[in-house]
Amino acid sequence: MFPDRNHDAAGFLAARGSTAPWIAGRRLGELGLERALACLDLQASTPQTFLRPAPGELESVRAALAAAGIEARDGPHEALLALDPAVRASDVFDCCGDRLVVQDAVASRVAPFCRVEPGWSVLDYCAAPGGKATHLAQLVGPEGRVRAWDSSETRLALVAENAARLGLGNLVCGPAEGEYDAVLVDGPCSNTGVLARRPEARWRVKERHLAGMAQRQLKILKDASAHVSPGGTLVYSTCSLEPEENGGVVQSFLERGGFGLEQALTIHPDEGAGDGGFMARMRRV
Repeated sequence: MFPDRNHDAAGFLAARGSTAPWIAGRRLGELGLERALACLDLQASTPQTFLRPAPGELESVRAALAAAGIEARDGPHEALLALDPAVRASDVFDCCGDRLVVQDAVASRVAPFCRVEPGWSVLDYCAAPGGKATHLAQLVGPEGRVRAWDSSETRLALVAENAARLGLGNLVCGPAEGEYDAVLVDGPCSNTGVLARRPEARWRVKERHLAGMAQRQLKILKDASAHVSPGGTLVYSTCSLEPEENGGVVQSFLERGGFGLEQALTIHPDEGAGDGGFMARMRRV
């Protein structure tokens, strides 16, 4: 039996969402009982599978999937298609893998949030496995260039594989060098926004870990910011819902000077088709 929701709302949410009490307590304080319940229920459910077709390829991908006997529904926004979670990824890639990326609804919003323009130079500083880097490469077009870097060489190889699969000759992998019109830092985080996809995170991460994670994220953001050209764009994103890792990191970074905040956005699972996250866009001044 669950704890009584009227007398122990946090305990009820933790049991109902099969998650750590500190996570349940935070969502309760932020969102209230009913909305927190809706979000934790989504995060305790089997996540949907979303496909991001290359620009201009949505209908051709839908047709190719249909020819292979795979039904693709409209996704939560116009750039995505949704599949039944039981569909095997290998079947999808066999029929149209050169035209799509598997990417969740919130992650697919990060590259457009960067507001890059055709012809821009972009650095994806924590790029693996390449979903956002390939999206950026498609947005800047063949006249632009994207450099992808990651601290793990093994994971960085996945970015190169995805770029080759999609035929993106304007995306290269290697150490960050020089300055860029835009830099994206999708920092390593607690993953509390994507518990349906990372169920181990609900017990792996402790509340006491957040301060140390925020320090690491701030260092990564500072290092990456050195590669932003004057007047250029710096975007910081996570798949966390915790303020220490999100607004707290951005505020600490901005206090150093040299950058101004343009927009910050937190997306909860009930707004992100089951996933949550954070993104902030800054400009070098």
